Amino acid sequence: MNDLKSIRTFLQVVRCGSFAGAARQMGSTPTSVTRAVAALERGLGVQLLLRTTRSVSLTAAGEVYALRMTPILEEIDRTTAEISAGGAPASGRIRLTAPMSFGLRVLPSLLAQFRAAHPSIDIQAVLSDEFLDIVGAGYDVAVRISRPPTDKSTIWRKLCLIERV
Repeated sequence: MNDLKSIRTFLQVVRCGSFAGAARQMGSTPTSVTRAVAALERGLGVQLLLRTTRSVSLTAAGEVYALRMTPILEEIDRTTAEISAGGAPASGRIRLTAPMSFGLRVLPSLLAQFRAAHPSIDIQAVLSDEFLDIVGAGYDVAVRISRPPTDKSTIWRKLCLIERV
């Protein structure tokens, strides 16, 4: 994280054209900005900025570094914002199988709610009273009205109690 902070500081100096300007933009001090850039240069083993009393300019290495690091940090920021906001919208396909009676009575309203919340997910529901090979047939989810499975690799949850008549 210190490296990211130093890279951000370096890029701010490049954008502002001065350590003092970068410090103002970042709400920091020119001394801390100078130290962060110096630490980055030490870590890289190369000088990124040419400093004079009147100006700051990029070295050849600094130009390449700024050019390549800018889109990387922009992507990090986009990804962080996306994840913090609840993540990217879910997309893809879910293959579901359920018993005919359950599928006809309960699933329509549940699937409608799910589709409204996740419009980018395609749901393929197969209703069958046969006991299908879930893994072999490529299903992602199976609703069963039965006892818990004996297969230890199966992840299952009790959804509700169904009274049989």
